Parts: sequence; C-alpha cells; structure tokens
Amino acid sequence: MRFYLSKLTGSGIESDKYRPMVDNYIKKWRAIDGRKDPTTGAGRVFVECSPTDAEHQAIIADPGITYIPIEGAGGVELSKNDPLSSIQNRVALITALEARGIPLDGLVGTDPVKRLMRRIIRKYLIRQMLKGDDFGNALDADEAPQKLLRIKALLEAQGFTVPADLTPRKLIRAIRRQANSRLRTQYDD
Repeated sequence: MRFYLSKLTGSGIESDKYRPMVDNYIKKWRAIDGRKDPTTGAGRVFVECSPTDAEHQAIIADPGITYIPIEGAGGVELSKNDPLSSIQNRVALITALEARGIPLDGLVGTDPVKRLMRRIIRKYLIRQMLKGDDFGNALDADEAPQKLLRIKALLEAQGFTVPADLTPRKLIRAIRRQANSRLRTQYDD
C-alpha cells in the first residue's frame, strides 16, 4: 500500500465527478477527502492504493500529487503492523506531515504504522467537520481569535470538550483524544 496527497481532477458534474489525480494512473484507490469545501475541486485528498512500480513512478512524477514516504529501506512497502522506526526517511515524513497540519507528537518508533495512518486520516476527518473554519497548516501559529472561537463553538456543538487555551495543535490533540468512537478509520482495531 502506498499513500499520496492528491489534487483533484474532473469538473464536478455527474459525468465527470471530482476524483484524485491518482485516478489518471491507477483505477483502484481509496480516498479520504481533505477539502474545506467538497463542492469545489480545490484542495487535496489523502489516497491509499497499491500501484505497480511503473504506476508509482508515474504518480510521483505528477506535480499535483505528493507522495507520503511510508516505506522502509530501499523503498520497500511497510505493513500496517510494522514499527514506525522501520520508516526510512522519518525526517522528511515528519516535515511533510507537520507542514500539512498533521501533528505527530506522541508517536514513538515502536508504534505501528497503522497508528500513524489513523492520525493522518483523523486529521482529514476533522477537516471535513470544520469545513471553511478549518485552521491553517501552521500548528503552532497564532490564528485569528474569532476563527478559533468559531471552531470551538462548532466542536462543542458536536459534543467535543475543547480546551480553553486555544491553539491549533491543542485543538487537534483534544479532538483526537475524544475521537475514538466518532472518527473511525480502517486502521482502528
């Protein structure tokens, strides 16, 4: 299994629905929508698929697709139960994911890959819940106070307990801790 962040292609009409650009190279994929507004083609989706080596090379050559390098030495695909310490280029992975607003604090090398996958997918599910009020990708940056209050109200209306000290990283952590029964993924046990 390989993982990508993909821009969308298609016009959004019934005969040409929005779909990940990965669809140009492989037809069997699963995507988690990370768009703030699912009625437009703007934004990215998180895609899981099992391309051949040739398909993978074509996919990573596409500028609209970002490869998430969850692989071992020599580019070997890892299973969901392999430890995170098996990931060859952890620094690049951490940098890429944190830059996209996916906090990785609390993960350790002995955690299985599936824990990282749950973290990524849950962030996209949180983004779906927040829609246009989603915070930016800078986890430790100051957000407009009014925006954070709107996010807090939206989350509390959905039953989440939100910390008073609002920062994007703290909000994501609080939601993630409370999300086990609400934001289920295919990587949950």
